Amino acid sequence: MINPKQRLIAVCGLIFLFATFPSQAGLEEGMEANRKGDRQTAFNEFHAASFAGDERAFGKLGGMYLYGLGTEKDYVKAYAWFGLSAQMGDRYGQRFQDAASSAMTPKQVGDAERLLQEYREQLNLSETSHEQ
Repeated sequence: MINPKQRLIAVCGLIFLFATFPSQAGLEEGMEANRKGDRQTAFNEFHAASFAGDERAFGKLGGMYLYGLGTEKDYVKAYAWFGLSAQMGDRYGQRFQDAASSAMTPKQVGDAERLLQEYREQLNLSETSHEQ
């Protein structure tokens, strides 16, 4: 017979598993699809993982936007996702954000900064989450 404390631990464990694995699976599925050349699926998986809060997917989604892989090229969105990636400690995020901004007008950079702030708010990230 399972006592109430064991039942609570089991339920919490199941909640943890179901709450964390979907975004991890999205990232892994996206990486596998990208390796196979299925850019549309990779984009969809990185997009879902990013909006689920998987910070490992931020830079990957930025790259899809930067190069137009599985989606239209969008330097504004690439800039925003690379900004989040850099903020979360990705050592290449800033470099790729700079690459995106080099192809943008000053107005687009302003738009990208506003979008970056919107994403921070949607994902409940502060401006200094993990900066190195």
